[in-house]
Amino acid sequence: LMESSRPLILGSSSSFRKLVLTELGVAFECMSPDVDEKAIRDTNPSVLTLRLAHIKADALLAKLKAEGRKDGALLVTSDQVVVCNGVMREKPRDAAEARFFLESYAQYP
Repeated sequence: LMESSRPLILGSSSSFRKLVLTELGVAFECMSPDVDEKAIRDTNPSVLTLRLAHIKADALLAKLKAEGRKDGALLVTSDQVVVCNGVMREKPRDAAEARFFLESYAQYP
């Protein structure tokens, strides 16, 4: 990967996203966007994930501005959902729902 003089901010508290960047050898800092993702709804998965990523970015940009940061950091935010058999699924609420999701993927590969 190319080195950059601009700091990278991962706008996520996802341990998976942190692991990916770490394994790629990318230097980054994490900032949690602290947004209520369940308050943002859309029936279209592509629209929903894009809206969530933008809302997270807006929240973090406001936080960075309030901190007076002007280092030209590159901010990365994202979101994901799964569509299984035509049903959109977000993060499972608990272990039982996660198990249900995983078992259902075998029925609808």
